[in-house]
Amino acid sequence: MWFLLNRLCLKCKVKLCFQTVKLYKSTSTIENGVIMDTLRQLGFAELEANQIARNKHVQNVEIPKMKRILERIKKLGFSPGEIVKYRTFLTLSPIAIDHYYKILEECGVSVDNIKLEFLSRTKFLKLLKMPTSELKKKGLIEKGIDVKKNILRYSDLPSGIHVPETDDSQCLEMTQTDAVKLYLCWRLDLKREEVDKMYRSYKCLHYKSIRLVRQCYDVVTSNIGMSVEKVRRNGYLLQGHPDNYL
Repeated sequence: MWFLLNRLCLKCKVKLCFQTVKLYKSTSTIENGVIMDTLRQLGFAELEANQIARNKHVQNVEIPKMKRILERIKKLGFSPGEIVKYRTFLTLSPIAIDHYYKILEECGVSVDNIKLEFLSRTKFLKLLKMPTSELKKKGLIEKGIDVKKNILRYSDLPSGIHVPETDDSQCLEMTQTDAVKLYLCWRLDLKREEVDKMYRSYKCLHYKSIRLVRQCYDVVTSNIGMSVEKVRRNGYLLQGHPDNYL
């Protein structure tokens, strides 16, 4: 290719460059038009759609993926104005967004306190690294909530199983992980060290909503027909999203 370019005269090279730029602009215009049409179909006003479509990061997102993300974000109750403000969220995984939102809700953060910016990986991890006591001081979690028990309330853990009180001096991540591990010990009939080993083997089990873990378990055992033993040996089955198995 470079050999052929070197043999062209200067005039031909300039002409080729001009045609390449023209083709790029034409392609970009078409892509922006498709993005605009998709956004309008999802209920965005012309100005909002234009602001999103002009973002360079958004232009690299495939239309089907963008549509899935927008549908999920809108379903969670975020307004078009918030989506325009934090439009780089369109580059994230819709599965991660769902897990992050549900984790915060399960930990006791009220729906009114969950902002779209909290669902970015950087901001989300920052919140999870904070002690529960600090999150309560900030008003993100009500003072009377026992976070671990609140998380397990979203599972089918029998009420007779003892759940230790939450130590609010611990970071939220530790409390959330401990709650999910407690649930898996019961659900899979495993010892704590066996669940710990599963977490070390399957890193993606971290930062997973207990509701979605439970739903994944129900789908692979009830709908697909896998045995509990197979789930024990293949912990990665619990790290995805139930929609992916249906």
